[in-house]
Amino acid sequence: MTIGTANAAQAPDHTYKPDGYKIITVETPKDVRFHATGLDSDKEGVIWVATRLGEVWYLKNNSWSKFAEGLHEPTGLLVDEDGSILVAQKPELTRLVDANDDGVADSYIPVANQWTFHDNYHEFTFGPVKDKQGNLYGTLNLSHNHPDAFRMGAMGTTGGNRGFAFKVDKEGKYTPYAHGLRSPAGIGASPQGEVFLRIIKGIGYQPLKCTY
Repeated sequence: MTIGTANAAQAPDHTYKPDGYKIITVETPKDVRFHATGLDSDKEGVIWVATRLGEVWYLKNNSWSKFAEGLHEPTGLLVDEDGSILVAQKPELTRLVDANDDGVADSYIPVANQWTFHDNYHEFTFGPVKDKQGNLYGTLNLSHNHPDAFRMGAMGTTGGNRGFAFKVDKEGKYTPYAHGLRSPAGIGASPQGEVFLRIIKGIGYQPLKCTY
């Protein structure tokens, strides 16, 4: 699709879709600052969304409902097999449970928090993803411009597993999984049993494959 004059650059055709797919526009909740930072769906097709401003919402029967609030800038969400919601927020990996089935989380259960959060704006926690054995993985971003890091004005670490990937097994044991990562700002798992981390390298991103 070409737009503008004959000298205009070629723009991508966002109307293209592969066979078998369709595009549906979903309106976000009215009058809500909806900065989506985590997304998953459950077995019934309900869409779950974490927002940067500390909330979890779900879309069911074309209607939005708030499930949880008060989280610290979550940057990842996973619907677990039992229907509970795992959310990666800055200080911990948290499980949200709706015990009385009223559509609102009434239990915020810590899953892992063995890393150190220094209250730096850049110390995000990404994930989780799960492997075939039921282990969870996440990543811990570096700080930026922190006075106790190795260099002012740059990304650095003051310890506490910053710049690490971590693993939490089915028994809840936390283990540092990979280290020396320059702001691992994202994580994914493949059907073949591989964990992919997105790390900043220069001005781009370098995928790092870790097998388990």
